[in-house]
Amino acid sequence: MTEPFMIPTVQRARSFRQARQWIEETKAAAVVDVREEEEYITGHIDGAILFPVDTISEETAEELLPDKDQPLLVYCRSGARSAAACAYFQELGYTRIRDLGGLAGWPYKLV
Repeated sequence: MTEPFMIPTVQRARSFRQARQWIEETKAAAVVDVREEEEYITGHIDGAILFPVDTISEETAEELLPDKDQPLLVYCRSGARSAAACAYFQELGYTRIRDLGGLAGWPYKLV
């Protein structure tokens, strides 16, 4: 008997502390900021890749994030765009996705 095809689930951070812990523990992860450039330049998580949610496509994802098994840690301002981006990444076949939610109220250093 074969196993049914399983779509990987997206893990969602329950707190800023958990999100920060994921960033620190997952050294090979790509931290992905899905806000607009104007938001990104006002402050972002150190090392984050700017990838606005409305630019995510198969082609742009392949260019910026070619390894579909690399852990992705995705965030935005409030959590809505990161949830949408995680769904897009899931549809594109990424297997290790964590939604950090929004930066609004983020208590840690931004660059």
